[in-house]
Amino acid sequence: MSPELGAWLTRAQALGADYERGALDLAGGRVAAVLAVLGTLAPSPGTALYPWGLDGDHLWEPWERARQAVESLPQDPQERGAQADYILHDAAAGLLVLCKVGPWRPGCPRLESRACPRMAPMGHESPHAECNYWGWRGMAQAAPGVELFPEWQRFDCSRYYPLFQIHLCGEALAAELKAEARWSVHGPAAWLKGLSPYPALTSRPGAFTLLPTAAAGSLP
Repeated sequence: MSPELGAWLTRAQALGADYERGALDLAGGRVAAVLAVLGTLAPSPGTALYPWGLDGDHLWEPWERARQAVESLPQDPQERGAQADYILHDAAAGLLVLCKVGPWRPGCPRLESRACPRMAPMGHESPHAECNYWGWRGMAQAAPGVELFPEWQRFDCSRYYPLFQIHLCGEALAAELKAEARWSVHGPAAWLKGLSPYPALTSRPGAFTLLPTAAAGSLP
């Protein structure tokens, strides 16, 4: 590990897994996978890199605001939010890339604990009247094909949950920065196949890139 990557990891670990509603995914084996991908990055001049969405010892402020805009619920309890393993931003070119490194475990914790507000007719009990993601004003435009329809066994928001989270928060971030958002997911090739249907459920499927773990990350 390079000294620079070691310093970023130290900052992330000092903040802890519960920082800013779980903004940092520091689970066991995934840390090594994220570091491996970060070690392959070669950002072009003028491109800012934010490992784990951090700017020094805190979340990059535009990213923090985007998460808040999409995910803030009108009352407690709040939910754990989107996790970016790194963000690239080229302000001059108006380009933004939000990246996740897999594999990860899918599944919305509210749906799995029978606390999904949109599943109330199916017997779920939630302290909230609406899901923060489904209630976000940009959701229908950003992810028009995402469905939650138990009669058809469609639980898209849960099936692709971490990607769904970072997708919507990335759209909010891009709107604030007046940038074009793209998403890159790094992971084992066989595992990436399970995510491959998600881009087609969005309004901009070409903005998603699924990269085998060995591939270097850059602004595509």
